[in-house]
Amino acid sequence: MIAAMPPQRFSVRKCPNRAPRITLLEQRNLNPTGIGKIARRNPQSVVPKFSFRKQHSGGQEQPKTNRELFSGVVWYAKTLFCSRAASANSVFPGRRFLYRKVGGLAIFFAFFPMPKTRQNPILVFLVHMTQSILLRQIAFLKAENQILRSRCPKQIQTTPAERALLVRIGAPLGSAIQEILSIVHYKTFLRWVRGEKSETGKRVRPPGRPALPQNVEEIILRLAKENAWGYARIQGELKKLGIKVACNTIKKILIQNGFHPSPNRTKGDWDRFLKRHMDTLWACDFFTKDVWTLFGKATYYVLFFIHVGTRRVRIAGATCQPNGPWVEQQARNLVMEMADRGEKASFLIKDGDTKFTEKFDEVFKSEGVRVKRLPFASPNLNAYAERFVQSIKNECLGQFVVFGERHLEFLIREYESHYNTVRPHQGIGNQPIVAMPSQEGPPNPAEVECDSRLGGLLRHYYRQAA
Repeated sequence: MIAAMPPQRFSVRKCPNRAPRITLLEQRNLNPTGIGKIARRNPQSVVPKFSFRKQHSGGQEQPKTNRELFSGVVWYAKTLFCSRAASANSVFPGRRFLYRKVGGLAIFFAFFPMPKTRQNPILVFLVHMTQSILLRQIAFLKAENQILRSRCPKQIQTTPAERALLVRIGAPLGSAIQEILSIVHYKTFLRWVRGEKSETGKRVRPPGRPALPQNVEEIILRLAKENAWGYARIQGELKKLGIKVACNTIKKILIQNGFHPSPNRTKGDWDRFLKRHMDTLWACDFFTKDVWTLFGKATYYVLFFIHVGTRRVRIAGATCQPNGPWVEQQARNLVMEMADRGEKASFLIKDGDTKFTEKFDEVFKSEGVRVKRLPFASPNLNAYAERFVQSIKNECLGQFVVFGERHLEFLIREYESHYNTVRPHQGIGNQPIVAMPSQEGPPNPAEVECDSRLGGLLRHYYRQAA
């Protein structure tokens, strides 16, 4: 093993007939094998010092010629790269190979000199530093791209502009693009390249089957809304109209628009049941109000019936003891009132309150009205009655402290009259139950008058008669 030599200044032996060469001692010191062994011990001990001036025997330094300068740079680069190759660690694979290759390039340029514009020592350092940094950056970007790609969907749809950008940048790389290509398969990239070369302004159709025309989709939804048909029956109706659509396409359209594709999708639909029998459907329920009497506070129960189709309410009465005979009598009163008006009822819905006895049901069944009892704890099934309870409490009873039964009767009768005559209802187009005369054009502000009830709590505005 060659012992480590102290750093020596570069010197050139002058020869009048040929170019200067490195001395034998310096050639021995530049032995790559020895340098590698020394560098593994102490990499800094073999890094030479480079000078842009040469020293003569007289002790005076003079500027070096271009040939001498380039020969010194080659020697310096070879020493530096071999030292780096020996001390390369495993963090960056191929680093030792890179340094030795670059050192070999420096020796090649020594025997085949480049033009004078490239015989610059700064270029050697720039090549070394730039190539090293770029390789590290590429390795980092590859690792980062793999992490991001693993967390992205398996398939990434690219736009034509993005594909054109990838082709423009990746096509010059040739087959080397396989090592870094991760967004698509290499064959797909080759197809992009071939398509870019053969493209002559043709319009590219988007992937997948062509979309169904909008008018056909509207016909499918109309058939589903108006009938309880499945997608197979709908397909048959479409064939009669001259429209050919696959069963799966009809099924997909129904599911996307909230329809079940089976023919029994309307079975057990409570909303459809209410709409089908709305004109002959009544609902009943109780609500309570605390009343102050001479003997203290008492809870009164108010029974009411509501016609679902028109939202008209019939308040039967209020009592603090809602027993069976009182509830049965209120049912008889409603049946007689409907008979006098010529109204017919087919269904009556009620909750599971024990105050609704069997005799209460018999009163309605004797008139041909079917009584339907709702399941336990299902107020949404009796939503129209529950909504009236909210309205009368928020708009009337919640604003008063009630003293006595007569006070309570007055309040609920006033609100019943207001509710059934002039109050607009959002469920029927924001119109009152009783039809109002149509008006043409906005009125004069002086012609608008107000009718108030319960001390101005309930207000109704109307146009003054001409």
